[in-house]
Amino acid sequence: MTHNPQNGNNLGQDSAAWPQTLLDFVNRSFQQSNELNNAGKAIFNEQIQSLIYSAARDKKIWTNDWTRQRLPVFDPSVPPCLYQDIPGVMSAVHTLPHDAEPQQPHTQQKRSKKAKYDSQERKKQRAERFQDCASPAPASPGPKSTQIIGTLTALEKRYLRLTSEPDPSVVRPENVLEKCLKHVVEKYRSTGALYLYINDQLKAIRQDMTVQHIKSDLALLVYETHGQIAIENNDLERPEFYKNTYEFTCYRVLYLLLTGNYADINLTRLELMDLDTGKDLPVDFETRRMCVYNALKLADYVTLGNYSGFFALYKWYQSLDCMDGAFHLLEQFMANKQRVLSLNTMCKAFKKLPLSYLEEQFALDSAALFLADFGLLAFVSGPDFDCAAAKFALQAIVDQGKFKKVDIKGQV
Repeated sequence: MTHNPQNGNNLGQDSAAWPQTLLDFVNRSFQQSNELNNAGKAIFNEQIQSLIYSAARDKKIWTNDWTRQRLPVFDPSVPPCLYQDIPGVMSAVHTLPHDAEPQQPHTQQKRSKKAKYDSQERKKQRAERFQDCASPAPASPGPKSTQIIGTLTALEKRYLRLTSEPDPSVVRPENVLEKCLKHVVEKYRSTGALYLYINDQLKAIRQDMTVQHIKSDLALLVYETHGQIAIENNDLERPEFYKNTYEFTCYRVLYLLLTGNYADINLTRLELMDLDTGKDLPVDFETRRMCVYNALKLADYVTLGNYSGFFALYKWYQSLDCMDGAFHLLEQFMANKQRVLSLNTMCKAFKKLPLSYLEEQFALDSAALFLADFGLLAFVSGPDFDCAAAKFALQAIVDQGKFKKVDIKGQV
């Protein structure tokens, strides 16, 4: 699929494009992988990604029996291939007596007949997902909604939920909405207006676009701006509605990582394999695309306890001129937790570590300030951190889980 600048970074999140048996297999496998050591987890990640990539490439997503699929990392007796590609499996299925063939429920038969059509149709729909995401259905009570053109020129107005057909006299047209967005953003950046007020103004702008069916570049800019400001103010639930671009797919992966929702992270991997070709992208989209895949790498590093890889990507996000929201999420909600977990691991292997080494490894401006935040400054001796003396205190911090946590709704 060839991407253009307007749809090149659209990524759908429609899990219905995959059979439930595959989703169950992925989730079951990742749960089982928790029992592996770090080396085993690395092998597992390589095997499951290779397996699903092969299934997608060979168009066997719907034909493979995922209920019987196994991975060599869990069972060395099975080959590293799809279950249906194991010699003798398909021939055994085809030679079953007629009365021994499994009977599918009527609804499942209908679903199987429509699977290919639905899959292709959903791909087309997901390619145009921005139109669905950026323009939610108008909240008018009538079954039909007539497009209107607003006449209001006010730069600010409160957001009020619609309870009747929209009145053009209280709706702002597109040329005014463009000025409104600039006004609200400037007010937020220059005067430090409260987020509650800015959020209300942005919702009102979005509502005016919705009732007028505006689907231009301005609509995309409004939604991206709203999401970025929400992330800056730790409103993590809101970006869940902005899943159509590479940038917000990256935010979604980081949000899922914060909440420990690895099942949906794995689902995102599957969807990217099916939908994302990364062809003919502008440079700025290519950077945002890389942010998505690096966010998935972060999830792997967290799972494997690879703090070196984690902070290498942390520094990479920090160096970007765009994607400030991604670095904000890492800095505010993940970095210190990974620093403490990593330091706890180091203290089991080293007697002392130079503070300069900790600053380099953990991307810190001051190791002393970081240690003071967790009550560990007493274990600093000159230029070094006394790992041997601090290991019990560190283990207690880890056991008590004294980190900033995020619940499933994005609340801190």
